[in-house]
This record gives sequence, C-alpha cells and structure tokens, in this order.
Amino acid sequence: MLFDGAPVEARKGIEAAFVPEAIEKFTALVAARLEEIRKRVGKSLQHQFSARPLLIVGTAEGSFGFQFREAAAPAEDNKLIGSSYTEEAIKDAVALINDFDKLDDAHFSKRVAQIDRRSIQALAGFFQHVVDNKATLKFRSDAINTEIDRPSVLHIAERARQVEKQADTIDIPGMLYGLMRFGRRFEFQPEVGKWFDGRIADTFDMGTAPRELPTKCVGVFHQVRELHVGKGARPRWRHELLAIKPWIEGES
Repeated sequence: MLFDGAPVEARKGIEAAFVPEAIEKFTALVAARLEEIRKRVGKSLQHQFSARPLLIVGTAEGSFGFQFREAAAPAEDNKLIGSSYTEEAIKDAVALINDFDKLDDAHFSKRVAQIDRRSIQALAGFFQHVVDNKATLKFRSDAINTEIDRPSVLHIAERARQVEKQADTIDIPGMLYGLMRFGRRFEFQPEVGKWFDGRIADTFDMGTAPRELPTKCVGVFHQVRELHVGKGARPRWRHELLAIKPWIEGES
C-alpha cells in the first residue's frame, strides 16, 4: 500500500502522525471483509476457516508505503483442510474500493445493497483520513494494480459518506408473518405502509422469536436507503431484522 501527496516527502519519508491511523483503518476494512467471507463459508465449513494476522514486513518505494505479508501458519494449522482467507479479504477490500470509485450510479446502487454496514463504516473512516491528510494511494501486488488519485479519493469518500448516512436503525410496529430460521429471512407487514421482507441479522437472538405466527410486535430493523437510480426515481429501502420487541397497546 503506497501513499503520495501531502504526508509524503520526496518519496523518502512519510509523516509519522499519518501512518498509525491509516494502517489501523485499512486493516479494519480488511477485517470487515474477512468477516463477510467467513459468513459465506457457512457453518458446516467453519472448522476449515482460518485467518492469519497481517504483518508489515518493510517499506515500499515508488511514492512511499508499506509491504504487507500474511503471517506464516503455525504448525497446528497444517491439520486444517482449508487455508487462510486473509489474502482473499485484502483483494476483496481493494475490489470494494474500486467499486466505490468506478461503478456508475445504477450498478453502484445494486452493489451497495450487498455490502454490510461494518465494511461501509470502515471504508468511510479510512478514506476520510486520507482526504483529511490530502493523500493519494496505490495498491500493488502480483494480483492487484490499483491507483487512487486525488479526484478518486474525494469521490470514494463522498460516496462512502452518503451510504453511511443512509443506514439507520428504526423501530416499526406491525405484524410478523414469516420467520425462516434456516434461510434467515423474514416477512413483515407494518402497521402503516407496505409489506416487505428481508434478511435476519446474524446478531438476532432466535430465542426471542415468537412461537406462533403471525404475531403483532415491534420490529427493530437496520434500514438502508438505496441510492436513487435515474432521474425522478423513488427511494428504495432494504431492511435487516435486528430484534423483536413486544407490542404494547396504545404505544404504536
């Protein structure tokens, strides 16, 4: 990961105050993507999932930056069938950065609907730090060759801010009709408004799920407003069920 711009002096050094937060925020993005990869692996293969620490092993020339390498596998890891997913998470993080930079509004709106909140927050934090310090950056490896110039840095940071603001948590009273434990999907009819369905959050406690459906309740949802697609398009919402609270008559 190479930096250029205000924090870099003649490609020979970089401001010490800039570096720790930049690395911390980038590794937070990698950790968020690693968690999404872990979820995609599935419960039946969790015993094969392995993620080794990311090490800084040197500085990099051509601007000024840092060389990263995945930590070597401990001897006991050789017993695992799978391999570490850290490298895949880095590629995924850089691919996400490219999507925020390159995708047109229509494709970007669809992409945003697939991204978890933790990744959005991590990406927004990283690029806000880069913007605040008037930096640019590059990613180089055998499989990656990505350059983010100043206009792209500003564009990515602005998009990330917009998406982050559009994510919200909201209580909605209504009728819960469906709660599919294996597919982790729900169906909900608000007291006011149109029926919708969506995903059940990984943090949702199935022990709190009602035994009989349909049932009146207050759903706690992570609500994401998708970006407008086309002139005059109406906003669209995506919901993730976080929790269920009891319905109290007179408080709806």
